[in-house]
Parts: sequence; structure tokens; C-alpha cells
Amino acid sequence: MESLPVEKFFGVGKVTAKKMHELGLFTGMDLKKQREDDLVRWFGKTGHFFTVLSAG
Repeated sequence: MESLPVEKFFGVGKVTAKKMHELGLFTGMDLKKQREDDLVRWFGKTGHFFTVLSAG
């Protein structure tokens, strides 16, 4: 999961992928390095889901 591009994560469409790229998030490892509260601030409750996915 760490090397997987964010575009390949379930639930990440074009708009979310663009926002992730603008935040410097390109891979699962980039997501994994983020604090959950930051992901929730940026992506709403889906941020928690991204935290769980990137931990897998």
C-alpha cells in the first residue's frame, strides 16, 4: 500500500487526487505520514477512511 499511487486508492477520484497532489500526497506512504486530524481537516470524514487504508 505504501508505494500505491493515491489515484489507485478506493474512493479517490480525479478531484480528490488533484487535491492530494496539491498537498504533496502522491503515494500511500505520503498518506501514512500524515496525522489523522490533518487528513480529516482536508478531506472531512473521508480523511479517517484514508488513514485506515494507508495503514493497511
